[in-house]
Amino acid sequence: MGAMISNLAFVFRNIFSKRGMKGKSVSEMNYYACLSILSLLHLTPFAFAVKGPQLWAAGWQTAVSQIGHHFVWWVVAQSIFYHLYNQVSYMSLDEISPLTFSIGNTMKRISVTVSSIIIFRTPVQPVNALGAAIAVLGTFIYSQENLQQWLTHEKAWDQFVNRSSSDTEVFWNDARHLKPEPVYKRQVFGRGGEEMNLLQ
Repeated sequence: MGAMISNLAFVFRNIFSKRGMKGKSVSEMNYYACLSILSLLHLTPFAFAVKGPQLWAAGWQTAVSQIGHHFVWWVVAQSIFYHLYNQVSYMSLDEISPLTFSIGNTMKRISVTVSSIIIFRTPVQPVNALGAAIAVLGTFIYSQENLQQWLTHEKAWDQFVNRSSSDTEVFWNDARHLKPEPVYKRQVFGRGGEEMNLLQ
């Protein structure tokens, strides 16, 4: 139940974050920084009210006594990597749709679950295996449907990439109008003068 609520909240966060970044001059990194600051301001009073410094201190002492002083470095490393994970997430969300991003996050959770089963020998309950199977099946159906929509587009568009110097441009090419429609442009490092058909 908790995982389902977490997934649902994650999907809504992706949708509203994508809407918030659309048409704004703020970059995805600054947008994530603003969300982090606002979350800190909103959740800190609840953290003090529900847990409080006394429970934090007791929990910290228990963790240090059981794990040792390496626990501090584990906390620091986890904080850094989790922050980097969220930064990469928002960079990806700026490039793709919220639905595609949410499906990728679901597959990430499945890969983490499978890795923990293999590495840590975590026992698997039938309901866990069923949930993973449903997620994999749903992702497969989505990918097939998405590909089918692209290949059978009613306007019979071609998509191609044009690279010139450090510029990369993506175009939709409607053969009936004989005029490519630019949809994306970005400066990258690459070879010049390349043109590649992605869909025939």
